[in-house]
Amino acid sequence: MTARKIPGVAPGIFFFVWLVAGGGAAAGEGGVGVALRLAEELFAEGDWWAARVECWRVVEGAGREEAVRARVLAAICMLRLSDDAAGAVAGEARRVLAG
Repeated sequence: MTARKIPGVAPGIFFFVWLVAGGGAAAGEGGVGVALRLAEELFAEGDWWAARVECWRVVEGAGREEAVRARVLAAICMLRLSDDAAGAVAGEARRVLAG
């Protein structure tokens, strides 16, 4: 099979050159902003686990300001997760003791 018959070779080469030339840095910064907004939306919806995962994605690739916001949000998510788990365990214990 020759390179001419493989679909996507030419666009792939151009994408690789763009990525190496620094185009990926701009895309990465946008990705961090999107991840932070997604984490905030998940937090607002009460999906603590998914919000925490998105926060750690932000921490891995963000600047200082975004990383601090993401760490605080992740810490709050962990507190909420532990409160939910503690409440579930207490409720189950009450049901076992009552029945």
